Parts: sequence; structure tokens; C-alpha cells
Amino acid sequence: MIIVLSVCLGLIIINPAASITAARNASLVWAQTVMPSLFPYMVLTQLLTGHIRKRGFADKFALPVTVLLGMLGGSPSGAKLLANHFSLRIGNHGLGGVNSNASRRALQSASAMVTTASPMFMIASLPAMLGGTAAYDGVRIFAAHMLANIVAGGVCYLSVRIMRQKDERTEIAPIVKGREAPSVDSFFEIIRNSATSMLAVCGAMIIFGVLTSGLLSIMSLPDYVAATIASVLEMAGGCAKIATLPLATPPRAALMCAAATFGGMSIFVQNAAYLQTARVNMKVQFAAKILAGIMAFGLTMMFYLL
Repeated sequence: MIIVLSVCLGLIIINPAASITAARNASLVWAQTVMPSLFPYMVLTQLLTGHIRKRGFADKFALPVTVLLGMLGGSPSGAKLLANHFSLRIGNHGLGGVNSNASRRALQSASAMVTTASPMFMIASLPAMLGGTAAYDGVRIFAAHMLANIVAGGVCYLSVRIMRQKDERTEIAPIVKGREAPSVDSFFEIIRNSATSMLAVCGAMIIFGVLTSGLLSIMSLPDYVAATIASVLEMAGGCAKIATLPLATPPRAALMCAAATFGGMSIFVQNAAYLQTARVNMKVQFAAKILAGIMAFGLTMMFYLL
């Protein structure tokens, strides 16, 4: 992160006008699209999973519900839900979670599945970038995206087992039915934490938007290379560049799905802020997102052939 921030600072000094424009554009996307769609979902899903835990359903329903809601909510909502579910006792900071049977394999697998892109982005925004020339573009792209993340989660589960990592079980006390819920389940606490999370999302979008814009403005690169760099750093801008490439609809859709499934470093950093608190192995997580992106490309191409 120090390197990224240093490069961004240098790019701002070299080309302040382009940096200001990039920051403004990222802020507008956040304010007009990300914040209105993600903030209510983030608050309501945390309330729902909190009530499920309070009623003593944690062992049976909390993790499946968390994974399902996380996959449907997109990043970083899913990562935040998962971190809440698997949060650990650290030092004297008290209880941060409620699941007394937190499987290390399940955690790593779930983290690969819940770090998805928003369904609205996959179903509506990407087909709009493509021009909407083919029927069911959004359905194909979204199906490939979700399936790729599910398969990547399964691979993570098996890989952790193969690496002989212990199936650690966190020794934390579950919430007893009828006991006062912790602050994490407080309505206003959830609103405040979610608002803070949304500001962090905006900050990440601005930083990586400025970095992408600055790098591309000082280098004359072929369109394919520029689209690749943009996708690696900030996937929304990368998808927009992929959409302009002189390719047929299926390969453009497949490349856009791959970029959105990988997520880019902007989204990876946003998710890592939460997943690291639950002690997710971020090297495995990064490899899982690369694998999911590759699979998403192949699945999208396959769906266009059906």
C-alpha cells in the first residue's frame, strides 16, 4: 500500500488535472451507483444475520445464510458479513463473533465465494457496456461469474486440506439466547460501521482510479495492454476499456466477466480489510480470485456457444 500511495502522490504532482478528473469520476460512480445500492443491503444483511445468531441458529443456519447473502451482495459487503461471522477474540478486545465452530477450511472456502461483484453490475452494467446486442448477455455473464466463484471456493477447501493446515476451531463463546446482543448487532452501530465501510470503499476507488488514470496518461500503450492494466487495478474501468476492444461480443463478454470476477486490486484491498480480521490466508485468497477469473472466462465463452 505504501508503494501504491507513493505512486499516486507522484502522479498527482506530475499531472494534477488528470488526477483530479479521475478522482471526481470515481467519486461520482461511488455516489450515484455504489453507495445507493450497497449501503442499504450491507445494513439489512448484517441485521438479518445478527438476529439469526441471537436466536441460537448460528451452528445450523448462520454460515450458509452469510455465504448466500454475501454472494448476492457483492464486495465488500460479503467480506464484511463473513468477517463478522468468523471474527475472533484478540487480546482483551472482547468477543467479536458468535460461531464457536469456525472451520479454517470453511472460512477460506467461503471467503473465495462471497467476494463477488454486485449482481446489478454483472446483470445490468456489463451488458450495457457491451451494447446489448445479444440476448441474455447479463444472465450468461452472471451465471458464469457465480459458478466460477463457487468452484474457486471448492478448490480452496480442498487446497487447504491438501496443504495439511489444521482444521482449527476457534474457542469463542457463542451468544446465549436471551442474552443482550453485542454492539455489532446494534442497529445504530451497524449503520455507523456500514457508513464508515462505504467511505473506505470510496477512498479505495479514488486511489486506484487515480493510479490507473495516471499510469495510462504517461504511457502510450496498445489498447489490449491498457485494458489489462486497468482491469488489474480497478475492474469497473477495466471492463469499460475491454468493451471498446475490436472483438466480437462473446470474447469481450468473457474478458469483462473474467475482469469482474478477479475484481482488481481496488476490490481486493477493500475485501482484505475485513478478511484479514478473520485470519483469512490472503495469498490463497488472491490465487482463488485469479482461478475464478480464468474459469469465468471459459464459462462465459461456453455459455455463448450454448
